[in-house]
Amino acid sequence: MLKNSGYGTTAPLNMDYFTGALLATQYKKIVYHENHDEAGNDANTERTIVTAVNYAPLIGATRTCAEARSRWVFGLSALSAGTPMFLMGEEIGRGEYFTYDGFFLNKEDLIGQRTGDGQFLFRFYQDLIPAVDRLCGGAVDRNRCHLPAQRQSRDRFHAQLSWPAVADHGQSE
Repeated sequence: MLKNSGYGTTAPLNMDYFTGALLATQYKKIVYHENHDEAGNDANTERTIVTAVNYAPLIGATRTCAEARSRWVFGLSALSAGTPMFLMGEEIGRGEYFTYDGFFLNKEDLIGQRTGDGQFLFRFYQDLIPAVDRLCGGAVDRNRCHLPAQRQSRDRFHAQLSWPAVADHGQSE
């Protein structure tokens, strides 16, 4: 879905596949929106933020759009019923390939990016991760989160996140 967004196509998204993948997260799965093979090691792969805008230069409104799409895919992973993981550098919008043989040659200043171009994306990760942890009762008890979803049509689905910890959040303190 992210790649189609980057292309700017008006073609329908494959919601049947997405719904199935999202539903499968309830079965104690590790979920991620990108792994090291999809970040430049396999042909036709790149980092999330690059995919989000189909290689357009990450400046101005294009970077804003790329970060919004990157937040969306990480948010889907983090808010799914599975245990989320993300690839190093995603939290600041790393655009360089993550190749097994060129990792040291393609280093970015991860710490500097937290206060530079990647600061807004970093803040999103910084806010979302502890929020999900609080809502779901911690990574160890992640299966307390339930994700009932129903396919409504080829292009639409309905999902409702249900976190039991939300009902008593803040009341027991």
